[in-house]
Amino acid sequence: MKRAFLLFSLLFGCTLGQCVELGILTNGGFVAFTVDDDWPVVSMQTHLPVAVAAFQIPNPSDEGTSDSTNLSISLLQVDAEEGKAMLAKIGAPYGTAAPRIEKSEGWMIFRQVAMQGSTPYSVVDARKDVADVVVGVRLAWPHLANNPPDYDQTMNQKLAAILSSIRGKLGKYEPKNDEVIWRRQE
Repeated sequence: MKRAFLLFSLLFGCTLGQCVELGILTNGGFVAFTVDDDWPVVSMQTHLPVAVAAFQIPNPSDEGTSDSTNLSISLLQVDAEEGKAMLAKIGAPYGTAAPRIEKSEGWMIFRQVAMQGSTPYSVVDARKDVADVVVGVRLAWPHLANNPPDYDQTMNQKLAAILSSIRGKLGKYEPKNDEVIWRRQE
């Protein structure tokens, strides 16, 4: 039986305070990533074939609105139908225009603007093979009148930091001394 785990480590050196490293066991290894410690967890599903961690990134401009800045990190086991179906959604167009595609450090990145109600959103999807899964990352943020002038630049910097934090390895996971590990038995 496979056991999911979540590890939490306080990391120092984050641009805005402290960060938390989270990790998820895969069938053949693990994938870990780092997020800011002030990002509320919206959802956490740690079981493959589709494991997803979703966060809301605080933005004072969206308080009191139905809009929000969100990040999700998905681990997809693509030899399973559910994982294959989710992989097909990464970078899918939301409108008539195809997303702009970039490559960076092994990541395939898809950028587009999509409407949610009457609010335009920047939607950036990225994918990369890590350990024995495909990791999908989605960062979406609203274009609000009260956003700081450099909000798009800030979001792109956060995306770059997230992508560079994602790491994985095949083989048995060896915990560090300062980690807190939560396991859920199946």
